[in-house]
Amino acid sequence: MGIAKNGIIPTFIKILIHKRGMKKKTLVAILIFSIVSCSNKKDSLDHKGSAFTVAKEFYLKPNIKYPDELDLDYSMSRTEYSPNDSIYFVHIKATTKNGFGVKVPVTFFCYLKYIGSNEDDDLEIKNWKYIDSSVE
Repeated sequence: MGIAKNGIIPTFIKILIHKRGMKKKTLVAILIFSIVSCSNKKDSLDHKGSAFTVAKEFYLKPNIKYPDELDLDYSMSRTEYSPNDSIYFVHIKATTKNGFGVKVPVTFFCYLKYIGSNEDDDLEIKNWKYIDSSVE
């Protein structure tokens, strides 16, 4: 029956008890706490891709003349997360047509904060708080 009955975890516990002299109950409690705390938290970095998509679809495309002509440069674009204030910084480099129909470079900056819960769809605009943006 795999990991639970006669697999990796019981063998790991036996090794730690034997080698380190740990009490079995203490070790099991630490193991359970580690598994539960890791599985219940959704890492804030999970929202980086969504922050990029939300910034592009809801804040960049509506502010350019030809959104269908937007050609993203993914190698020069990035999303960063600041855990101190829970803010995502999205930096997008792209080219698009200007008012004269000429392809021009565009640099877009956007600051967003995720306000949804882990169960929410992180691509919905209602789960994001707009802070600031600029198009150059």
